[in-house]
Amino acid sequence: MYNKTSNPPTGPSGTGGTVRFTPDENFILVTTKGVIGELDQYPGFITVFPMAAPGIINNQPTKVTIPPPAGIAFSLTPIPDAQAFVGADLATGMSVYDYSKGWDNAVIHELTIPGAVANCWSSYSTATGNYYFSDIGAGFINEVTLAEDLTPSLVNVSRIVE
Repeated sequence: MYNKTSNPPTGPSGTGGTVRFTPDENFILVTTKGVIGELDQYPGFITVFPMAAPGIINNQPTKVTIPPPAGIAFSLTPIPDAQAFVGADLATGMSVYDYSKGWDNAVIHELTIPGAVANCWSSYSTATGNYYFSDIGAGFINEVTLAEDLTPSLVNVSRIVE
């Protein structure tokens, strides 16, 4: 787990990531990052809470485990016209979370981005139809496209610091 007393600090392992509603607002999602170096024993996961009514969270969530080598999920960005999200993942680069068959049957597509150090945030461009991930550790913006079946591919890597 996160150790505030180590020098240097061991980072965000085992902590919450982001909170996000599905576009229809029927579910609220909470990412929890796995433990760096121990993802087999302490994997990351998404806790999916159904909304019982507007403003009322059902206390019977579904837990979607993110299989290693991924599992240090930071962000969730909805995929237009799909029941799916992309997310930055510190361990691999990025993931696609497809819940079109329900959260109990979610399919996770991983993309390991070569040279990735700390992809933490994601965004979608309506102009390109692609997704962008900021790697604060390596100083890059990684551009990713999705195939029709939501399989991700790296399109471009742009340096953000010189």
